[in-house]
Amino acid sequence: MVRTKFNPADYRQKLEKKLNIARKSGFNYNVYFEQNDEFIEHSQDVTTEQLLGLLDEKGYKYVGHLQPLYHCMVIACDTISYKLLNFNTLWVFEPYYYSYNFFFEYDEQMYKYLKETLKSKNIEIFHNYAPVFNKFRMLKFCPQLKEFQLSTLPQLSDKQLEQILTLDKKFAENPNAYFQINKPHGIYRMPIAIAGKLGKHVLQMNTHIVLEHLLQTMSVSTAILDNTHIEQGYVTDYKTFARSLVFSGRKERKDNAINKSLEDLVTTGFLDNYAIENGNLYFQSEFMSKHIRQQIKRNIGFYDGIPGTKQAPFIATFIDYVWWIANSPAHYEKLTISLETLLCKHLGLGRLLKEHRLSEIAKILNLLRNIGVEYGLLTMPETITEITSSDVQYLLKNRTELHKYIILSAYIKNNKEGKRNDA
Repeated sequence: MVRTKFNPADYRQKLEKKLNIARKSGFNYNVYFEQNDEFIEHSQDVTTEQLLGLLDEKGYKYVGHLQPLYHCMVIACDTISYKLLNFNTLWVFEPYYYSYNFFFEYDEQMYKYLKETLKSKNIEIFHNYAPVFNKFRMLKFCPQLKEFQLSTLPQLSDKQLEQILTLDKKFAENPNAYFQINKPHGIYRMPIAIAGKLGKHVLQMNTHIVLEHLLQTMSVSTAILDNTHIEQGYVTDYKTFARSLVFSGRKERKDNAINKSLEDLVTTGFLDNYAIENGNLYFQSEFMSKHIRQQIKRNIGFYDGIPGTKQAPFIATFIDYVWWIANSPAHYEKLTISLETLLCKHLGLGRLLKEHRLSEIAKILNLLRNIGVEYGLLTMPETITEITSSDVQYLLKNRTELHKYIILSAYIKNNKEGKRNDA
């Protein structure tokens, strides 16, 4: 890719053109001096050239105001509100306050009603608001800017009013928390980083089930629209969440099983904390929030193909490990992990090595391989149809040879590409 040199003159010309389009829609530009978080008026109705000249002044904190020349009502939104409301009207993104501003025809009665009714800080209402900007934080206009005029703005409809009030109520009821915007539908996002972590922790099957449903909650939450504040927690109705869980194995009170699983997720670092209060489940995970927008999906019940035996937890760990490799953007060609590392650091089976239980290790490798094939993640070698204790002894001495016994199906499928790496 050939990089073109930055040309200040070309950038200035593009900036002038963009700012002038806003003039044609019914705005002008005023310049203020910023001092101690206050704006002191400097010049009104400046030309675009004067505006940019003042903003370029070194050592001075000049800011521009996009001043509307007609009465208008402005709905100021954060990123989540902007994406959910998605109103078809003139809007301006104001990076100075990181706000999206929707412009509507001014309606005094509706303005007063919203001013008195809105409770959250995520959606606010203004009259004749002038977005603020400087040379480092320039305005962004809607692509359809030329189609709108301040003199003929659309009215805020009753349906749009209801949308605003409903969303504002959700923000007010769930301050500093991601809340659900869609109903769960049996699919959740599984980011590569989370799958990779799962491939290094042996979790009980109930914990896997709870984690799947936590990820489903996150996958239909406002975090999908904007996960900037990864320290925020999530909120969901506890009874609905518990009702969706179908646990396997020994019978015990569902509430106890849920709490044990949540504690396990805190201990292993998937969750930072959780609480069940006022009929809601609250949980926080900066790690998972950081990655949850990644568009790789799995169906609830991913682990249903794993036999319900005592071996299930480490089988699930192995399946997650191989799934991580298969979905990695690095397109791994083969396993380079040693058998010892796989057993000790991933599957928690180091005791079998200490006790020299080679035949048992061989049985486990055959089991893992067979289930990996059933999941479509592995392919069976043409020659080594059964792993024996002699094979295990060979693999312990030859640490780079495991890939001959456990073959990634992704490699077979994409081998002709010739652009793959090792894992």
